Amino acid sequence: MYCIQLANRLATGAKDWADLFALYNSGTHNNQWIVVDYKKYKNEDTLTADTVWMVETMPRIVEAADVTFTLLTTQGYVPSYNIPYFPYIFQVRGHALLLLFCWWL
Repeated sequence: MYCIQLANRLATGAKDWADLFALYNSGTHNNQWIVVDYKKYKNEDTLTADTVWMVETMPRIVEAADVTFTLLTTQGYVPSYNIPYFPYIFQVRGHALLLLFCWWL
């Protein structure tokens, strides 16, 4: 909880928030954070890099990336279905095995 407050108060942008959060992450939860830098957001037609960042955490692992163009321009939205977005975290958390053995899901 404290790392979220720290990142909220000290960050100057979405990437900075992701870096601060990763630096002070407690590593006790599996979470997905979508961070939007509203200083850079004007409208959908003028999106710039580092406007939207996704941060995923699990114990001892933090992965973050700029998803502004990857998700927003190709899909038009950021999906969040309680399934990890990043392939490494997807693999480590066992979702690949779940799909292999529970094909009916």
